[in-house]
Amino acid sequence: MIDNLNIKLLTGGVTKVEDWWTKDVNHSDSCFKIYLPLSGEAALFADGKRHVLRPERLNLISGWRVERQECRGSMEVAWLHFVPDSLGMRFVLSLTPPISSWPEERFHWAEGCLKKLGMVFAPYAEEEKLAQRVRPDVPTSLKCELHALILAVLAEATRDLDIRGALEKTRTIERLKPALEFMDAHFIENPSLAKIAEKAFMAPNYFHKVFKEAFETTPFDYMRDKRLNMAKEALAFSNLSVKEIAAKTGYGDAFHFSKDFKKRVGVPPKIFRERSRSERAIENYPE
Repeated sequence: MIDNLNIKLLTGGVTKVEDWWTKDVNHSDSCFKIYLPLSGEAALFADGKRHVLRPERLNLISGWRVERQECRGSMEVAWLHFVPDSLGMRFVLSLTPPISSWPEERFHWAEGCLKKLGMVFAPYAEEEKLAQRVRPDVPTSLKCELHALILAVLAEATRDLDIRGALEKTRTIERLKPALEFMDAHFIENPSLAKIAEKAFMAPNYFHKVFKEAFETTPFDYMRDKRLNMAKEALAFSNLSVKEIAAKTGYGDAFHFSKDFKKRVGVPPKIFRERSRSERAIENYPE
Protein backbone atom coordinates (compact mmCIF):
# COMPACT_ATOMS: atom_id res chain seq x y z
CA MET A 1 0.00 0.00 0.00
CA ILE A 2 2.82 2.46 0.86
CA ASP A 3 4.89 2.28 -2.30
CA ASN A 4 7.69 4.63 -1.22
CA LEU A 5 8.86 6.73 1.71
CA ASN A 6 9.95 9.77 -0.28
CA ILE A 7 9.12 13.16 1.23
CA LYS A 8 8.81 16.41 -0.72
CA LEU A 9 9.92 19.43 1.30
CA LEU A 10 7.77 22.46 0.42
CA THR A 11 8.86 25.32 2.64
CA GLY A 12 9.96 26.09 6.17
CA GLY A 13 11.78 28.49 8.43
CA VAL A 14 11.90 30.04 11.87
CA THR A 15 9.23 32.71 12.32
CA LYS A 16 7.89 34.99 15.02
CA VAL A 17 4.09 35.12 14.83
CA GLU A 18 1.90 37.65 16.64
CA ASP A 19 -1.76 38.66 16.62
CA TRP A 20 -1.74 39.09 12.80
CA TRP A 21 -1.48 35.28 12.61
CA THR A 22 -4.99 34.92 14.06
CA LYS A 23 -7.54 34.02 11.38
CA ASP A 24 -10.16 31.51 10.33
CA VAL A 25 -8.79 28.96 7.90
CA ASN A 26 -11.53 28.53 5.33
CA HIS A 27 -9.52 27.03 2.53
CA SER A 28 -7.66 23.78 1.95
CA ASP A 29 -4.02 24.03 2.96
CA SER A 30 -2.83 20.95 1.13
CA CYS A 31 0.20 19.80 3.06
CA PHE A 32 1.37 18.37 6.36
CA LYS A 33 3.22 20.51 8.87
CA ILE A 34 5.67 20.10 11.72
CA TYR A 35 5.70 22.90 14.30
CA LEU A 36 8.19 23.24 17.14
CA PRO A 37 7.48 26.37 19.24
CA LEU A 38 10.70 27.88 20.62
CA SER A 39 9.08 30.49 22.85
CA GLY A 40 5.60 31.82 23.60
CA GLU A 41 2.51 29.94 22.53
CA ALA A 42 -0.38 29.92 20.06
CA ALA A 43 -3.35 27.70 19.31
CA LEU A 44 -4.92 25.77 16.46
CA PHE A 45 -8.57 24.71 16.25
CA ALA A 46 -9.46 21.42 14.57
CA ASP A 47 -12.48 19.13 14.86
CA GLY A 48 -14.02 21.65 17.26
CA LYS A 49 -11.13 21.42 19.73
CA ARG A 50 -8.48 23.94 20.77
CA HIS A 51 -4.91 22.67 20.62
CA VAL A 52 -2.27 24.80 22.34
CA LEU A 53 1.20 24.91 20.79
CA ARG A 54 3.85 25.21 23.52
CA PRO A 55 7.67 25.13 23.64
CA GLU A 56 9.38 21.76 23.94
CA ARG A 57 6.42 20.06 22.21
CA LEU A 58 6.76 18.91 18.61
CA ASN A 59 3.50 18.91 16.63
CA LEU A 60 2.39 17.11 13.47
CA ILE A 61 -0.49 18.97 11.80
CA SER A 62 -2.79 18.10 8.91
CA GLY A 63 -3.28 21.40 7.10
CA TRP A 64 -6.51 20.18 5.53
CA ARG A 65 -8.26 19.88 8.89
CA VAL A 66 -7.30 23.08 10.73
CA GLU A 67 -10.27 25.44 11.09
CA ARG A 68 -8.67 28.39 12.86
CA GLN A 69 -5.30 29.61 14.11
CA GLU A 70 -4.89 32.04 16.98
CA CYS A 71 -2.03 33.94 18.62
CA ARG A 72 -2.88 36.40 21.39
CA GLY A 73 0.69 37.29 22.25
CA SER A 74 3.66 36.04 20.26
CA MET A 75 5.28 32.74 19.40
CA GLU A 76 8.60 31.98 17.79
CA VAL A 77 8.27 28.70 15.94
CA ALA A 78 10.41 26.43 13.79
CA TRP A 79 8.14 25.09 11.06
CA LEU A 80 8.25 22.79 8.07
CA HIS A 81 5.67 22.03 5.35
CA PHE A 82 5.90 18.76 3.40
CA VAL A 83 3.93 16.12 1.53
CA PRO A 84 4.67 12.39 1.18
CA ASP A 85 5.04 11.17 -2.39
CA SER A 86 3.07 8.03 -1.64
CA LEU A 87 -0.71 8.22 -1.89
CA GLY A 88 -0.79 5.27 0.49
CA MET A 89 1.11 7.25 3.12
CA ARG A 90 -1.15 10.28 2.62
CA PHE A 91 -4.19 8.09 3.15
CA VAL A 92 -2.76 6.46 6.28
CA LEU A 93 -2.00 9.89 7.71
CA SER A 94 -5.59 10.95 7.03
CA LEU A 95 -6.60 8.40 9.69
CA THR A 96 -4.52 10.12 12.39
CA PRO A 97 -5.75 13.03 14.57
CA PRO A 98 -5.58 16.46 12.93
CA ILE A 99 -2.91 17.52 15.43
CA SER A 100 -0.56 15.13 17.24
CA SER A 101 2.00 16.27 19.81
CA TRP A 102 5.00 14.74 21.58
CA PRO A 103 7.77 15.96 23.92
CA GLU A 104 10.65 17.35 21.88
CA GLU A 105 13.02 15.11 23.84
CA ARG A 106 11.51 12.06 22.12
CA PHE A 107 13.42 13.21 19.04
CA HIS A 108 16.54 14.30 20.95
CA TRP A 109 18.83 12.71 18.33
CA ALA A 110 17.69 15.43 15.89
CA GLU A 111 18.15 18.25 18.39
CA GLY A 112 18.68 21.56 16.61
CA CYS A 113 17.62 20.20 13.21
CA LEU A 114 14.41 22.24 12.87
CA LYS A 115 16.11 25.34 14.24
CA LYS A 116 18.33 25.39 11.15
CA LEU A 117 15.44 25.53 8.68
CA GLY A 118 16.22 29.14 7.83
CA MET A 119 19.30 27.96 5.95
CA VAL A 120 17.53 25.15 4.04
CA PHE A 121 15.21 26.94 1.61
CA ALA A 122 16.39 29.34 -1.06
CA PRO A 123 14.57 32.68 -1.43
CA TYR A 124 12.45 33.29 -4.48
CA ALA A 125 13.82 35.09 -7.52
CA GLU A 126 11.86 36.50 -10.43
CA GLU A 127 13.60 34.28 -12.93
CA GLU A 128 12.94 31.13 -10.92
CA LYS A 129 9.85 28.93 -11.10
CA LEU A 130 7.23 29.70 -8.48
CA ALA A 131 8.25 26.85 -6.23
CA GLN A 132 10.49 27.17 -3.24
CA ARG A 133 13.51 24.92 -3.51
CA VAL A 134 16.10 23.51 -1.17
CA ARG A 135 19.38 25.40 -1.41
CA PRO A 136 22.01 23.49 -3.41
CA ASP A 137 24.61 24.10 -0.70
CA VAL A 138 22.61 22.61 2.18
CA PRO A 139 24.80 19.96 3.88
CA THR A 140 23.78 16.43 2.98
CA SER A 141 23.82 15.56 6.66
CA LEU A 142 21.16 18.20 7.39
CA LYS A 143 18.92 17.00 4.54
CA CYS A 144 19.23 13.41 5.75
CA GLU A 145 18.50 14.50 9.31
CA LEU A 146 15.35 16.35 8.21
CA HIS A 147 14.14 13.35 6.22
CA ALA A 148 14.82 11.02 9.13
CA LEU A 149 13.04 13.33 11.55
CA ILE A 150 9.93 13.50 9.35
CA LEU A 151 9.80 9.71 9.01
CA ALA A 152 10.28 9.31 12.77
CA VAL A 153 7.37 11.71 13.41
CA LEU A 154 5.19 9.83 10.92
CA ALA A 155 6.11 6.54 12.59
CA GLU A 156 4.96 7.91 15.96
CA ALA A 157 1.73 9.23 14.43
CA THR A 158 0.82 5.92 12.78
CA ARG A 159 2.16 3.51 15.40
CA ASP A 160 -1.22 2.47 16.86
CA LEU A 161 -3.40 2.75 13.75
CA ASP A 162 -5.53 -0.17 12.61
CA ILE A 163 -6.03 0.28 8.87
CA ARG A 164 -7.40 -3.16 8.02
CA GLY A 165 -10.91 -1.78 7.62
CA ALA A 166 -9.70 0.87 5.19
CA LEU A 167 -8.29 -1.41 2.50
CA GLU A 168 -11.16 -0.80 0.07
CA LYS A 169 -10.60 2.95 0.15
CA THR A 170 -6.89 2.35 -0.32
CA ARG A 171 -7.59 0.40 -3.50
CA THR A 172 -9.76 3.26 -4.75
CA ILE A 173 -7.00 5.79 -4.08
CA GLU A 174 -4.51 3.65 -5.96
CA ARG A 175 -6.90 3.61 -8.94
CA LEU A 176 -6.90 7.40 -8.86
CA LYS A 177 -3.12 7.67 -8.66
CA PRO A 178 -2.45 8.24 -12.42
CA ALA A 179 -5.08 11.01 -12.49
CA LEU A 180 -3.70 12.64 -9.34
CA GLU A 181 -0.15 12.56 -10.72
CA PHE A 182 -1.46 14.17 -13.92
CA MET A 183 -3.20 16.90 -11.89
CA ASP A 184 -0.05 17.51 -9.85
CA ALA A 185 1.93 17.98 -13.05
CA HIS A 186 -0.62 20.11 -14.93
CA PHE A 187 -2.69 21.96 -12.29
CA ILE A 188 -1.58 25.37 -13.59
CA GLU A 189 -3.20 24.53 -16.93
CA ASN A 190 -6.44 23.49 -15.15
CA PRO A 191 -7.13 20.51 -17.46
CA SER A 192 -10.69 19.43 -18.13
CA LEU A 193 -12.44 16.82 -16.01
CA ALA A 194 -12.67 14.53 -19.06
CA LYS A 195 -8.94 14.69 -19.65
CA ILE A 196 -8.17 13.95 -15.98
CA ALA A 197 -10.69 11.11 -15.73
CA GLU A 198 -9.18 9.53 -18.84
CA LYS A 199 -5.93 8.95 -16.92
CA ALA A 200 -7.82 6.74 -14.44
CA PHE A 201 -9.88 5.05 -17.19
CA MET A 202 -13.12 6.38 -15.72
CA ALA A 203 -16.09 8.34 -17.05
CA PRO A 204 -15.87 12.01 -16.00
CA ASN A 205 -18.94 12.04 -13.71
CA TYR A 206 -17.95 8.78 -12.04
CA PHE A 207 -14.37 9.99 -11.57
CA HIS A 208 -15.64 13.22 -9.98
CA LYS A 209 -17.79 11.22 -7.54
CA VAL A 210 -15.00 8.78 -6.61
CA PHE A 211 -12.41 11.54 -6.24
CA LYS A 212 -14.64 13.61 -3.94
CA GLU A 213 -15.42 10.59 -1.77
CA ALA A 214 -11.72 9.71 -1.50
CA PHE A 215 -10.27 13.18 -0.87
CA GLU A 216 -13.28 15.19 0.40
CA THR A 217 -12.71 17.84 -2.26
CA THR A 218 -13.44 18.16 -5.96
CA PRO A 219 -10.79 17.86 -8.69
CA PHE A 220 -11.33 21.54 -9.56
CA ASP A 221 -10.93 22.69 -5.95
CA TYR A 222 -7.84 20.49 -5.54
CA MET A 223 -6.10 22.15 -8.49
CA ARG A 224 -7.30 25.64 -7.54
CA ASP A 225 -5.95 25.27 -4.02
CA LYS A 226 -2.57 24.20 -5.40
CA ARG A 227 -2.49 27.30 -7.64
CA LEU A 228 -3.46 29.56 -4.74
CA ASN A 229 -0.84 28.01 -2.46
CA MET A 230 1.75 28.69 -5.15
CA ALA A 231 0.47 32.26 -5.43
CA LYS A 232 0.69 32.79 -1.65
CA GLU A 233 4.32 31.69 -1.65
CA ALA A 234 5.10 33.93 -4.63
CA LEU A 235 3.46 36.93 -2.94
CA ALA A 236 5.42 36.31 0.24
CA PHE A 237 8.84 35.60 -1.26
CA SER A 238 9.12 37.09 -4.77
CA ASN A 239 8.98 40.56 -6.32
CA LEU A 240 6.65 39.49 -9.11
CA SER A 241 3.65 41.75 -9.65
CA VAL A 242 0.12 40.52 -8.99
CA LYS A 243 -0.44 40.46 -12.74
CA GLU A 244 2.66 38.31 -13.29
CA ILE A 245 1.70 35.93 -10.48
CA ALA A 246 -1.81 35.61 -11.91
CA ALA A 247 -0.35 34.62 -15.29
CA LYS A 248 2.18 32.17 -13.84
CA THR A 249 -0.43 30.44 -11.68
CA GLY A 250 -2.87 29.81 -14.50
CA TYR A 251 -5.32 32.70 -14.15
CA GLY A 252 -6.45 34.55 -17.23
CA ASP A 253 -6.16 38.01 -15.70
CA ALA A 254 -5.27 39.79 -12.47
CA PHE A 255 -8.90 40.71 -11.71
CA HIS A 256 -10.10 37.10 -11.76
CA PHE A 257 -7.06 36.03 -9.74
CA SER A 258 -7.55 38.76 -7.10
CA LYS A 259 -11.25 37.99 -6.75
CA ASP A 260 -10.63 34.24 -6.32
CA PHE A 261 -7.69 34.84 -3.97
CA LYS A 262 -9.73 37.09 -1.66
CA LYS A 263 -12.66 34.66 -1.63
CA ARG A 264 -10.49 31.68 -0.68
CA VAL A 265 -7.78 33.30 1.48
CA GLY A 266 -9.78 36.12 3.05
CA VAL A 267 -7.72 39.14 1.97
CA PRO A 268 -6.67 40.60 -1.42
CA PRO A 269 -3.25 39.58 -2.79
CA LYS A 270 -1.65 42.96 -2.06
CA ILE A 271 -2.76 42.91 1.57
CA PHE A 272 -1.50 39.32 1.92
CA ARG A 273 1.90 40.42 0.55
CA GLU A 274 2.10 43.44 2.87
CA ARG A 275 1.32 41.32 5.94
CA SER A 276 3.76 38.63 4.92
CA ARG A 277 6.61 41.09 4.47
CA SER A 278 5.97 43.48 7.36
CA GLU A 279 4.81 41.11 10.07
CA ARG A 280 6.69 37.90 9.49
CA ALA A 281 10.29 37.83 10.66
CA ILE A 282 12.18 34.77 9.54
CA GLU A 283 15.50 34.18 11.24
CA ASN A 284 18.22 32.48 9.25
CA TYR A 285 20.42 30.35 11.46
CA PRO A 286 24.07 30.10 10.43
CA GLU A 287 25.73 26.75 9.76
